[in-house]
Amino acid sequence: MATVGKPFDGDYPESQSFGGNASRYAQFGMAGHDGVDYATPQGTPIKAGVEGKVIKTTNTKGGYGKSLTVWDPKQNFSIIFAHLSEENVSVGQNVSPDMVIGRTGNTGNSEGPHLHVGVGKTDVAGN
Repeated sequence: MATVGKPFDGDYPESQSFGGNASRYAQFGMAGHDGVDYATPQGTPIKAGVEGKVIKTTNTKGGYGKSLTVWDPKQNFSIIFAHLSEENVSVGQNVSPDMVIGRTGNTGNSEGPHLHVGVGKTDVAGN
């Protein structure tokens, strides 16, 4: 099991769980929601939660919107942080668990400000 630090200070409720709303996500070929959403206000600072490296950033009109992916090579998994308003890191940058890497937003396929967090197993190269 992966060990990840809390991605923000404060207490924000989970607004959508992993696997939830199967009928909504079927249109995307998914069995359900592929992460956990937290009802954070716009601009909430987000922490990496792990010792790792930024391996991807995106900024699309749909999907995850503005997002970034951090790879933890010690535990062989990656974390995607999505629907951000800003990113404070760039691809190739090393991060620490308490480092602020971005701020929450309402970008992409989003119905309001929140943080989407997804975790995926990787190989030793981060794929």
